[in-house]
Amino acid sequence: MKVGGTSVLRVAWCVTGAGCFLIESIELLERLADRGVEITVYVSRAAEDVLNMYNLDHKLSSLQRRFPNVDIVHESKESPSFPTAVRVVMGEYGIVVVAPTTLNTLAKITCGICDSLVTVVVSYALRLRVPVIVLAPDVVSPPGFELPIHIDFSRCQSCNARCAAASSCPTGALVYVPQLAAPRPYPSRCSLCGRCVEACPNGAIAFRKKVSVHSHPLAARLVETARSMGILIVSSPDELQRHVLSRIGLK
Repeated sequence: MKVGGTSVLRVAWCVTGAGCFLIESIELLERLADRGVEITVYVSRAAEDVLNMYNLDHKLSSLQRRFPNVDIVHESKESPSFPTAVRVVMGEYGIVVVAPTTLNTLAKITCGICDSLVTVVVSYALRLRVPVIVLAPDVVSPPGFELPIHIDFSRCQSCNARCAAASSCPTGALVYVPQLAAPRPYPSRCSLCGRCVEACPNGAIAFRKKVSVHSHPLAARLVETARSMGILIVSSPDELQRHVLSRIGLK
């Protein structure tokens, strides 16, 4: 395909259930689509849940409505054989991107396990020598988790069943649990409306709270194995953008 007179490779972009850099990955997708790059977005089942938790499912789906050069494939709508992954074998893509990725997905890829839409797409790419770039921040240098909704139990005053925050939630995403003497969040139900934050008299609830984590004990080994397989591992959205633009032929 050509963009502004320049030959540009088509992109297969896989989204997994990683929350870290999820927003940045979708924003990069949007910028590429806006420049006319043809993209197929493969969305895992876990990604569908996480996109909903972060209220980003509509943002991703809007890309297909706004850009005729974007196609979105949901794993939940695929048959067990993942027939759309065969597009890789047919030579439709010049590059496969997995961004963001989870430790689980990277572990499966490095072990040759092909039991999901994303791992099948990557497996075909590796066997056909199609370049694969993986954004794995949680594996390489974890910046921490960003929780969609967070309760600071040091501030929660155990208002019991009279919890104003839980009572204010219109979607059942915050439920008072007697055993905890505090509310428990259910992120997949949350619409990020903010009513609970306003209702809590103690300021115990926050959205998109960063929580520090350490690298998994097997992270370094997984990265080493992935690189030995020819996979390019990157750890930041800026690094990802630089390599993607270079690989597909854009500046």
